[in-house]
Amino acid sequence: MPVPRFFKTALVLLTVALPPFRVAADNDALAALQSQLATFAQDAPASLPIRVDIVKTCWRACPDEAKKQGLAALSLLDSHPEPELEAQLLIYLPRLYIREGDYPQAQALVTRGLDAANLAGNTRKLANIQFNQAIIYSDNNKFILAENAYQRLYQTYQTLQHGNGMASALNNMGRINHRLHNYGKALQQYQEALAIFEAENITHNYANTLANIGEIYRFIGEFDSAEASMHQALEAVDKDQFPDVHTSALSKLADVYIDTYRFDEAEAALLTCVELAQQNNLQFVLLPFYSKLTLVAIEQQDLPKAQRYFDSAKAIIPTGDTLQDYSDVTLAAASLAIAQQDYQQAASLLSPVIEAVSSGDISDSNLSLLNKLIEVTKLQQHWQEASALQSLYLSTYEEQVQLNRDNRLEEYDALYKASEKERQIAQLQADNQQQSIAVLTERAARNKVIFIATIICLTLFVFIYWGTQKRRVLSMKTALMAADAEKKKQLFSDISHELRTPLSVLKLQIEGLEHDLVDDPKQTYQILHNKISSINHLISDISHLAQADAGDLNLLFESVELKPFFQQWCDSVKRLPETEGLDFSYKLNVQDQEVAWLDPERIRQVLNNLFSNSLRYTQSPGKIEFKVRIQQQQLQWYIQDSAPGLQDEQLTQVFERLYRADPSRSRQTGGSGLGLTICKSFIEAHRGKISASHSVLGGVRIEVTIPIDTGAPEHAQAHTDR
Repeated sequence: MPVPRFFKTALVLLTVALPPFRVAADNDALAALQSQLATFAQDAPASLPIRVDIVKTCWRACPDEAKKQGLAALSLLDSHPEPELEAQLLIYLPRLYIREGDYPQAQALVTRGLDAANLAGNTRKLANIQFNQAIIYSDNNKFILAENAYQRLYQTYQTLQHGNGMASALNNMGRINHRLHNYGKALQQYQEALAIFEAENITHNYANTLANIGEIYRFIGEFDSAEASMHQALEAVDKDQFPDVHTSALSKLADVYIDTYRFDEAEAALLTCVELAQQNNLQFVLLPFYSKLTLVAIEQQDLPKAQRYFDSAKAIIPTGDTLQDYSDVTLAAASLAIAQQDYQQAASLLSPVIEAVSSGDISDSNLSLLNKLIEVTKLQQHWQEASALQSLYLSTYEEQVQLNRDNRLEEYDALYKASEKERQIAQLQADNQQQSIAVLTERAARNKVIFIATIICLTLFVFIYWGTQKRRVLSMKTALMAADAEKKKQLFSDISHELRTPLSVLKLQIEGLEHDLVDDPKQTYQILHNKISSINHLISDISHLAQADAGDLNLLFESVELKPFFQQWCDSVKRLPETEGLDFSYKLNVQDQEVAWLDPERIRQVLNNLFSNSLRYTQSPGKIEFKVRIQQQQLQWYIQDSAPGLQDEQLTQVFERLYRADPSRSRQTGGSGLGLTICKSFIEAHRGKISASHSVLGGVRIEVTIPIDTGAPEHAQAHTDR
């Protein structure tokens, strides 16, 4: 039985894609396997894995040896079943028969392989055998069955979570619906495949699918969309790495140029295809390229060039074959003869198609040749012969339509029978399950009392455990609520005290002024002013904390050049420690023109608060150190001072509101107990961190880390856009 042209081309592709070193490697592997096989008796079951490996290794390069060992392995498997090995064997053995066109034998092997794979529970092997099934249906133009086979293959790959396999199955379903002229469905399947190939980054399959989509657009007359898809495909694939995919897409682009009468562009594209095919030893595609070039040259009315292209095509035809074995070359030859007004030669080239069509060989290519013959007879003014051929064409076309309809009905019937068989198998399985359920029910009845008793015990245990846990949770909640209430009480007490003290002073000073009891009114006014400022400062601190708690803390971010910013701050505060008998030193490890997006006023307020704390609490004589650096896209600085220091427990509490390590000293120095809490709020609003630790100088070290943004951070947009 002759091999169909569809699969013949696919086989040549496989052969060409197999580089010489691969063939040599197959030969070496075969020799090694044959040496191992020679150590076993002819019918030894232990030889099965080696025979299967021989079929897998050399089904392309040495089909005769592969078939011999495959049949021997099948014979052994009949008497020594091993589903896993059988499924492996029946991935490759059917492909030998598909290459020869022996589809009945290939189908029998595929059916056996599907059973073996299901029995072995090997989903990956099942997918490979399902692919063979789809190829058999496609080669025999059983497109409905082929699409159903690819749909099953898609579901298998879906189970395996194999994206490339799923997309390839969708791509092949698209090809089938393309052949059936279901362009909308084909386009949808191509687009689904395209999305998977893009996500999996499989560029050659992605490009191939884009070219297929372009063909759909070409067939429905959307030439702009078709051309755009072809160009996308060519840009997506490396022509050196995947010359076959690049050449195929370029050839399809040439078809678009031909359909839109851009023959010069079509010729340039096809010549590039020829060049790529010759460079990569893709000889099998040269025939259709030269045939198309012949037709393009005819359209350009350059008959000498058309003759040269045709001669190039004719020179490639293998010895023993004729022009009539290649419909595209025959069509090009006849078209050239017509252009040269050699109608007799054109008729002679095309006349064999009459016998082929009359004998039932109805194909799209034969119908095209018959249509060209009708054109020739009309040019010869053989009107009676043209009329007879026209009648043959119409009857043949109707016969083909009816044959296609009958084939589709047969395929649907086969699908129905297969579904019915699966339903019957499912029913038998359900009946078996019912019997199993009855046995299990009887067994369950015997264990029911034990089960109920166990459940009751477990329920009692859970109830007791739940009650215990509930009491524990309630106790914890009560303790937390009491602690929270105590904190609130302490908070209000501290705030009241902070306000009461300056207000009492204000009252006394005002009464002194009222009754002329003060000696120096100006000094008294200064005291009043200072106390009012202290109250305002406390209220401002409380307001900042309230805004932070409510999420309404406004930050005005801007690009700040760090070195001048910190230098200016250091210059403004460096003389203050001298008045307190303290030594101040600083170090700015920041490069010129390094910037960060900050709220400069808030950062300056943090620096002032931290510096003020060191001034208040550091004993004289003492030291205060300040250091800034940038490390790993982080802005870091610390302020540390000398004695006195804090205990470990105090270091963890310094950022709490109104916390004082030394309450009496804090009030004497004017601290509200809110400064470090506010600093913490501002730094966290910058997505940073602030921490307290022991200083190497004997006091406290406060360290701040803020991430550097090269642009306005997302969290600041609401404020920067106000």
